[in-house]
Amino acid sequence: MTHTDAGVGTIPVVEGLWLQNRSRTSWPVWVAPDQDRTGRGLSTVGVMVVDDDDRVRWLTARMLRDEGYRVIEARSAQHAWERLAESDEVQVVLTDIAMPGGSGLELAERIAAERSSLRIILMSGYDRVFPKLESAGARLPLLVKPFTPDQLVRQIHAVLGTQEH
Repeated sequence: MTHTDAGVGTIPVVEGLWLQNRSRTSWPVWVAPDQDRTGRGLSTVGVMVVDDDDRVRWLTARMLRDEGYRVIEARSAQHAWERLAESDEVQVVLTDIAMPGGSGLELAERIAAERSSLRIILMSGYDRVFPKLESAGARLPLLVKPFTPDQLVRQIHAVLGTQEH
């Protein structure tokens, strides 16, 4: 994208930022991007991140926000259920399995029974808590920590049955 300024010429613009021209150090106007965002594009998909570890929850939420997702955070299974009761914006629940006061598997079972339109993704860094094949959790997708932003986004697209943006 470019901008033409009378008497100065054509100036390249990248995502709303003027590229500096050595012959001119300040510009009279700053052109903003169409929408304020940090990721590849804004998504209409809301994702709830449930993890009792503040750092993991924050980092996971940040990855999603950087990709343009709307994110709601919850620190426990109970907190997640309370936040879900307050919001219709969530389509995907990404929950840690091992949490004090209620596991991600218990939350997933409650969501499946009472809010079946929501998609669920389990995550864990502890192989000893991975769902056993005979459990209900074995039918749910599992992200093994640590995971990359690309793995996270691919898993969300897989549960929603959508193409990546």
